[in-house]
Amino acid sequence: MSSSLGGNIVESVDSWPVYLVWFIHHNSYYNLRFHELEALAELCGDVPKESLYAVNDDMKASPTHPPTALVESPWVYVRLPNDEVAKSIAERSVLVKAILSVWGTGKTIPETIEDVNRRMPHEKRRAIITDELSFKYKLFAYGRKFTNRERQELMDAFGCLWDGDEKIDLDNANTVLWLISEYEHAATPGGAGDRKASKVKRHFCAREVAAGRYEDKQEPYFARYELTCRPVLGPTSLDNELAFIMANLAKIAKGKIVYDCFVGTGGLALTAAHFGAFVIGSDIDIRVLRGHRVAYANEGKSPLLDKISGDSGPKDISIFRNFLCYGLARPEVIHADMAAPFWRKDAKSGGFVDVILTDPPYGIRAGTKRVGAKTDHVINDRMSYVPQKVRYETDQVMEDLLQTAVDILVDHGMLVYLLPIELSQLFTPAELDRMEKEQELAGDNPAEKTRKRKRKQEAAARGKVAASTRVILRDESIMMSRAGQESKSVASSEGSSVQYRDVYAPETARDTPFLTETNYTKLLPPCPEELRIVNVSLQILSAGLGR
Repeated sequence: MSSSLGGNIVESVDSWPVYLVWFIHHNSYYNLRFHELEALAELCGDVPKESLYAVNDDMKASPTHPPTALVESPWVYVRLPNDEVAKSIAERSVLVKAILSVWGTGKTIPETIEDVNRRMPHEKRRAIITDELSFKYKLFAYGRKFTNRERQELMDAFGCLWDGDEKIDLDNANTVLWLISEYEHAATPGGAGDRKASKVKRHFCAREVAAGRYEDKQEPYFARYELTCRPVLGPTSLDNELAFIMANLAKIAKGKIVYDCFVGTGGLALTAAHFGAFVIGSDIDIRVLRGHRVAYANEGKSPLLDKISGDSGPKDISIFRNFLCYGLARPEVIHADMAAPFWRKDAKSGGFVDVILTDPPYGIRAGTKRVGAKTDHVINDRMSYVPQKVRYETDQVMEDLLQTAVDILVDHGMLVYLLPIELSQLFTPAELDRMEKEQELAGDNPAEKTRKRKRKQEAAARGKVAASTRVILRDESIMMSRAGQESKSVASSEGSSVQYRDVYAPETARDTPFLTETNYTKLLPPCPEELRIVNVSLQILSAGLGR
């Protein structure tokens, strides 16, 4: 198998070194980890998805069968050209914890040490770790926690690999060696945290090639843009980490033209500007663009507010304020209606935008509007005239968004956007029945009640409210057909009642319908023939919604 990097044919991909990518177990965006990795591998190393993944028997993954969100493991083996590409990926990624070079692995510690001696014999180890080139251990247990005694015993067990004169530096080591133990839990009354119920699945001894967001001593680059630190916010400001993940999926880089057709207060535009893109934004709501009674200053929480003063003083909270505070190039912002295309179409020149990166309004926190007349009226010819607006249905929003992508994207351009869905659409009636029965059984289980009570007590002791996310799965056709069954009834805008059934599913739910891409790809709007779906992932929200 051969590959092309930078336009030149290079050596066989099979000769590239194999790395172990270690993902963080993110509560909200864990399902996006492989999509982000694939995009960054292509961006940072020109490595296509077809050449990225190495054979991994544990995950049943290979170049021809890449892993999906159905995979539970936080690790995946990949092939990359060199360490520099690995470092570039880890530095930019939001979901990568670290990238490692495995020295040895096994089901037991002796097997792991034997594998280390086979892969990295004494001569190779001595070239990396000497009396002058320092190292240190980092230990991690996946599935449980090490006791102090277990940590010491593990380090002592690997002491046979060294001569005894190696230099140890806990602060600035030249090499970091990870000793990792992965456990799988047995179903016992003691629960997942019971050490006696945890069985070792495998051990790793690996050299750290690149540290990701949580292992680097410095804060990740995107931390300075957190909403708590951002000078200007809006009622629908997108989560900071999700914004940067979307930018990575779009492979935004310096010099690219990025367009946000629902720019709002500029959260996604800010991430694109951070990577050096030329940003264009448009929005129909002039109040958002100018900061009139919509956006607000994050006073008392953001130190960046003290750095500059707008033209109208400290109350100047237009969309440009964040860009000025962070020292980023201001975007070109247009007051426009998405439903009325304003781009000049030229069939000869084709598109001119590299990426459309946007978060369309769902009509929940932000209303969806377009220019239109509710009643007949006279349009006065004056600059200050504000046209009437009518409701902009979500289906029409998505149709217009896809058509805009067809009209203005360059060849191989990217459209990355969020789409709301009803979670109940992912389940069959039989699955909803099963989930409801499981919920009832769990509620009657004394052990479950005890665990919930303890969790609430512990949360109260910490001064916090115990997290108990409940997702409401709605299936009107099923519930209305059940005569005499009690259920919640809520009046809809049309005056009829919509029946609800409560099913408990946390934000981190790993049910197969939530993880199978083909299950929710069918819920996407019809894709024009000029476009191709690259990746789809689901995030569970509250109130029976996902995106």
